[in-house]
Amino acid sequence: MLVDDDEMVRQGIQLLLEKDGVAVLGQASHGDEALSLIEQFKPDIALLDINLPRLNGVEVAFQIRRYHPKIAVIMLTAYRQHDEVVRALKVGARGYVWKGADFSELHFAIKAVFRGDAFISPAVSNNILSEYLNGKYARDSAKEFLTPRQRQVLQLIAEGQSNKDIANALALSVKGVEKHRTELMKRLDLHNTAGLVMYAVKSGIVKAS
Repeated sequence: MLVDDDEMVRQGIQLLLEKDGVAVLGQASHGDEALSLIEQFKPDIALLDINLPRLNGVEVAFQIRRYHPKIAVIMLTAYRQHDEVVRALKVGARGYVWKGADFSELHFAIKAVFRGDAFISPAVSNNILSEYLNGKYARDSAKEFLTPRQRQVLQLIAEGQSNKDIANALALSVKGVEKHRTELMKRLDLHNTAGLVMYAVKSGIVKAS
């Protein structure tokens, strides 16, 4: 299963994969569609971008691990930052491939993950090591990770959804959404919706418009 919000990227990757003998059972452009197709087709591997509308790739990976633990996840993304890699691995991704890499890396990652191993693009691991050596990770641990539900709510807030729309999308009550919004502001030491949106963009939960 191939999940990316850019149709040209999806089509190009599918052509390369099929030339390499890998069958693509379906494509999805956003997180909700991805989960629906994964439920329908039960692929061996899901290739996920991180920045997806409605439900981002990390949340999709979390849902796959929860409901379809036999399906392996490979993140295929332009991000090489430490935070994004750690978030993906924490929710169960078995591979992390940088989009700037040669296609042979994706081929190798698919083979490795299919046989039960893990794979991270060398450019990603080298970038993380370099940033660690340069001392870029003195962070406030209280802010480092949000719960999956908090990230879901934050993404929908940042996408401009109302409390009612968020409640409907996540099967919550409006009061429940309001509680999550309040907890997000408290945990992140933010005081308004604009601050939440800026944090969501900065942390890569949504794309900057």
